[in-house]
Amino acid sequence: MKKIAIIVLIIMAIVMLPLVAGAQEEKAASSDGTFTIGWSNAGMGDSWRQFLQSNFLAEVAANPEITKYYITHVL
Repeated sequence: MKKIAIIVLIIMAIVMLPLVAGAQEEKAASSDGTFTIGWSNAGMGDSWRQFLQSNFLAEVAANPEITKYYITHVL
């Protein structure tokens, strides 16, 4: 059982390595210092979620390096 777990971990590490390297390259390609960010909200059905979205928008407004943002409501 331990051998199977070790093999699975090794395979996961091999699969994840190119993904991490690709993320590093994309970050380096954004040399102009701007960011596009996204936030997945679980809906707007309660005051807590509305508070979170208000804070998210306030942070976007306070950081001029964020040039684009996306909000997705799951529900």
